[in-house]
Amino acid sequence: MKKFLVKRIGYMIVTLVIIITATFYMMHSIPGDPLAHMARNLPEQTKANYYAKYGLDKSTTEQYGIFMKNLITKGDLGESLKYPGTYITDTLLENSKVSATPGGLALIVGVFLGIILGIVAALHKNKWPPCGTPRPSVGNQPHLPGGRREHGNRREQECLSGARREACDDYKADPCGRGELCQDD
Repeated sequence: MKKFLVKRIGYMIVTLVIIITATFYMMHSIPGDPLAHMARNLPEQTKANYYAKYGLDKSTTEQYGIFMKNLITKGDLGESLKYPGTYITDTLLENSKVSATPGGLALIVGVFLGIILGIVAALHKNKWPPCGTPRPSVGNQPHLPGGRREHGNRREQECLSGARREACDDYKADPCGRGELCQDD
């Protein structure tokens, strides 16, 4: 079990690094840069200061190295270009409450309903779907693994096995064996 968990965590880390790297380089492959629109009317020295502040004056590989170092050591995603002075990590933490509330509620409802439906399914094993409901099968003959056939109830089994002729007549007239209603097995 420990080996399995270590392997899964390793796959998770590798996947995250691949996604982060691909996103970083795809964003940098777009023509232009993030400050081009904001800094178009600024003097050259001010533009140079902004580029130095955000590290955009360095090569893409250097920018990636700095970004990964800050992400791994500090958990820092950098400073927002749209809202100067605001860090992206702080913004994410502040706004994640809005998504976490409905997500958490959906998780609680899903687990609660899953447990209830699992208990109901376990209590009604081999009884659902109700008699009269078509069951998925090949050629309308339900089969179990190993070529064994599964039949809905005792009366159907007696009819199909030929054990009692009257069972077959009764079964065809009333497959559920309860009169007119066939709601529950």
